[in-house]
Amino acid sequence: MHCDAGTLEDWEHNGFVRLTSKVDTSALSDLREFADDIASGNCSHGGNSPVLVHHEQTPHGVAITRAENLVPNHSGFRALTSSGTLVDAVGRLFGEQALLYKEKINFKQPGGAGFAPHQDATAYKFADDHITVMLAIDEAKIDNGCLEMAPGHHHDLLPTNGDGCIEPAIAASLPWQPVELASGELLAFSSRTPHRSAPNTSPRQRRAMFLTFNRRSAGDYRAAYYADKIRHLAEHEGDGIQRVSTIGHFQGAAPT
Repeated sequence: MHCDAGTLEDWEHNGFVRLTSKVDTSALSDLREFADDIASGNCSHGGNSPVLVHHEQTPHGVAITRAENLVPNHSGFRALTSSGTLVDAVGRLFGEQALLYKEKINFKQPGGAGFAPHQDATAYKFADDHITVMLAIDEAKIDNGCLEMAPGHHHDLLPTNGDGCIEPAIAASLPWQPVELASGELLAFSSRTPHRSAPNTSPRQRRAMFLTFNRRSAGDYRAAYYADKIRHLAEHEGDGIQRVSTIGHFQGAAPT
């Protein structure tokens, strides 16, 4: 999972890049089993820190949409995010060592909602520069709501609306490019890269793991991030809007 000269060139030009290797079959099977456990309500997995689970109302009923704070509850996540070829590859993109900032699984069940155009940096208070690696647990296709990226627009923060999403007129002018991934493939993108995703209109789920890193030299902010997010979500609980972040990019409905 190395970053050769071509990978680094694509990264600098586009603000996102496919990493060269796939996650091996055994590790992918382990992550699928963990995702199934979370979806079935078995969230602890032997850990001592609660998994944060979010649900949404879909045309097929209430469905899980996101789970976070996974590292304390799964040895595979801990191994994948603390050392090894994936962390080394992110370090190559940074130009220095990487440190985990946050982690999540987005489930996007059939009928699950999409996300409005946004830049992740608007939701990240701590550290100035972040890289996220998406690992496709299931294949990500256009019909089940794969990511869409706007290449070459990752240098600055774009104007936002009141929800923290990219202003609609600006979003409409961006060169959106769907990025389909096979199961086990990896996509890295900057927290300033504009992206969005459509609803899942297929009968297949589109589970994806997202691992976000900051530069090690910037400090360890993972605990601060989750403490701040838990506080923010508690403050807005009961307002009738389904929130999965500190910005309003999620387009799903709160469970009824």
